[in-house]
Amino acid sequence: MIRIVRNLLANDRWIPALILVVFLGLVGLEARFIFLAVSTFPGVVTDQPYEHGLHYNDVLVAEAAQKARGWTVRTSYAGSAGAENILLVSVRDKAGVPVTEAVVQVVATQVTRHTQAIVTDLRETSPGNYDAQLRLPLGGRWTLRAIVRKGDAIDRHVQDIMVGGRTQS
Repeated sequence: MIRIVRNLLANDRWIPALILVVFLGLVGLEARFIFLAVSTFPGVVTDQPYEHGLHYNDVLVAEAAQKARGWTVRTSYAGSAGAENILLVSVRDKAGVPVTEAVVQVVATQVTRHTQAIVTDLRETSPGNYDAQLRLPLGGRWTLRAIVRKGDAIDRHVQDIMVGGRTQS
């Protein structure tokens, strides 16, 4: 065994193997980077990004106001793809008191081959509780963006849900 190692080192036969191992390692690393890039990109592209960037301070002010309000928004959706199911949204203030007479809208988005967005307006069924019928056509991961408006106050909350059933292939 020692003689074989000495022969390889003496004859420089190990150099091509080392080069091959280094390049295979780089290919594996690049494959990992490609996988991470493709699997984490949500597919969202902003129209007019420069103009949106100019108003970023307004976004920060709105987020600070939302945090100071301390509203709690809980979203629930139980059901399978392709069926009419009930989307429930519960809105409470800092003290746990129901936020009534608000305008609640939910945008459900799923990034598949083509981004799908389903906009749903909810109605208040009891103090602080809002619901609507919602049909999500495909199973998989959906992002629910709830927008709650009451007077001048606007709160935005995002939640990911998993919907069982038929997925796009």
